[in-house]
Amino acid sequence: MTEQRKAMSATNQPAPADEGQATTQSQEKPKQIMTIEQELIRKLFPKLLYNWTQGEMNMKSRLDATKASPSAYKAMLGLEHYLAQSSIERPLRELVKMRVSQINGCAYCLDMHSKDARAGGETEQRLYLLNAWREAPFYSDRERAALAWAEALTLVHETHVPDEVYEETRKHFSEAELMDLTLLVTTINSWNRIAIAFRSVPGTYKPAQQAVAV
Repeated sequence: MTEQRKAMSATNQPAPADEGQATTQSQEKPKQIMTIEQELIRKLFPKLLYNWTQGEMNMKSRLDATKASPSAYKAMLGLEHYLAQSSIERPLRELVKMRVSQINGCAYCLDMHSKDARAGGETEQRLYLLNAWREAPFYSDRERAALAWAEALTLVHETHVPDEVYEETRKHFSEAELMDLTLLVTTINSWNRIAIAFRSVPGTYKPAQQAVAV
């Protein structure tokens, strides 16, 4: 090694680093990259309540809605109790909740209702393709009408619920059913906003044991 250094010095070329030093430098690179990633996350997403700890993002909720206002939470549960006994069948209720939650980007509600749908007998295929239901052959005309209505109501600031959507929906839903469907859409939109506003953390929800709906 000494002779090699002398030879390199004689030709004015830098001597190679020792193997131990090279190994140390290579090990330091991932740590440096991790630091850059942390800075990018903090700069690009300053409003997200993410804490980067040892390479993992741990999301923190802002508050527990069930404890912050038990009366308000109870009122929301009252709507759910009504909808569970309404004219809208359970499989369709879950599809509508899923589709609205997709539009709003609510991770907590997507986690919850995908699990509820599967527990109720829904197929993975129909859940996977729900975001592109217009191009998929797996949904009935009634379900398609309900999904179009749900999208129009959720994006009301863009669509103002056009006549053609209403007329198509009325072919498959009575006036009473359409009122129930509308309440379903507005309720899941409310849940989405509560979960998103207070950063409800997805992943822990477990559906209750219940019979498969038909």
